[in-house]
Amino acid sequence: MGDKKNLLLMLVQRSWQGVSGFITLILITMNLSPTYQGWYYTFASLAALFYVFDFGLSNAIIHTSSHFFSDLKWGKDGKIVGKNSLIFLSFLSQSIKKYLYLSLLFCFLVLPVGVIFFYHSNSSHLIQINNWIAPWISLVIFTSLNGALTPYLSIIEGSGKLKEILLIRLYASIAGSIAIWYLLINNWNLWSLTALPVTTLLFSFFWLFRYKKKIILKKNKKYNLFDWKSEIASFRTRIGITSLSTYFFSQILIPILFFVEGPKIAGQMGVSLTIAGMLGVLSQSWVTYQIPNLGKAAAKKDWLSVNLFFKKSIIRLSIFYSLSSLLVLIFYSFYMPAEYKLRMLEIWPFIGILVSVFISQILWSFSTYIRSFREELFSKVTLISILISIPLAFIGTYKYSVNGTILCIISVQLFFSIPISLYILKNFKRSLK
Repeated sequence: MGDKKNLLLMLVQRSWQGVSGFITLILITMNLSPTYQGWYYTFASLAALFYVFDFGLSNAIIHTSSHFFSDLKWGKDGKIVGKNSLIFLSFLSQSIKKYLYLSLLFCFLVLPVGVIFFYHSNSSHLIQINNWIAPWISLVIFTSLNGALTPYLSIIEGSGKLKEILLIRLYASIAGSIAIWYLLINNWNLWSLTALPVTTLLFSFFWLFRYKKKIILKKNKKYNLFDWKSEIASFRTRIGITSLSTYFFSQILIPILFFVEGPKIAGQMGVSLTIAGMLGVLSQSWVTYQIPNLGKAAAKKDWLSVNLFFKKSIIRLSIFYSLSSLLVLIFYSFYMPAEYKLRMLEIWPFIGILVSVFISQILWSFSTYIRSFREELFSKVTLISILISIPLAFIGTYKYSVNGTILCIISVQLFFSIPISLYILKNFKRSLK
């Protein structure tokens, strides 16, 4: 029953993301010029570099926390009760310390790099520096502050409190979306990007201090009780490399186009990727809510149940994404006003984006299946595909603009990532028998 409620809440939260994202898209096209639209999405893409700095650590913490909480439970105000609670607090303290360093590193590296990138881009003369420098600094700072809260939220999610985390995300998203709309309508332009990280920070901190303040105030100096290197470091590295694909096969394309082609095409790519990403996030729900069931079945070596959960999930994901994409394409082709079409890629590049995101969803599903056994086998495949894709994307963009960018990415996915991943998955399943 709990799984169904979590699925329903997840679908509500992600449906809100889809609906609010669609409204935001409309307001962006109504209130931002094509130039500002390009800057908007490039800002967002570079701020998303925090996922690169995270490098799978949040996922590793979630998995590790779930194992701890087989013998632990939450007490009053977030007190940790049960066997190995001191070891868990050592794990918590080290996680907090790691994220504090990560957040500071992100802020002090990405902030100046972004300033240099935007100042020396081909479109820097189109927007005066005083119109983008302060919003950029604010966006990076608030993204860093949110990063510092990540270990608390990841541990709570891993402990089984998925409902609470989903509600925080939902409330923060509602407040953040309303703030974005207000700022866009009132011509605050790039400042609107800071709304969501600000509301997320406020809601997360308020909830943590209200319900789990003891894990914020508790200080455990006995770091050596938990062996971070053997328990987290290697697992995180394998997950981290695979997690990079989420960024490099979506967000990195926008800065490339911004730098090579200018803000107009980067903005069109941003809108098109946002729409495809919405469909992808909603589709992922069919797999995400089954992750606890996959993990439990894998722990019991119930191979039949693991395969059944996986097959059902991936079929539902594929059907949902395909039908949703078809409806979007029908609307795009026959009902979308011409002025909005100009803010998106043309039909064939847009179809290419939809195909690329779908392939990414399938590859993510494969890795989720194997992670349910606490294994990560796609890290090398992901790393090689990234190393191939980035230079190819640059070359394709210089030669054939956005069509070259998309063609290069899909080619790597179809002729390298998918075949190798299927081979790995097949061999892994064979090893279980």
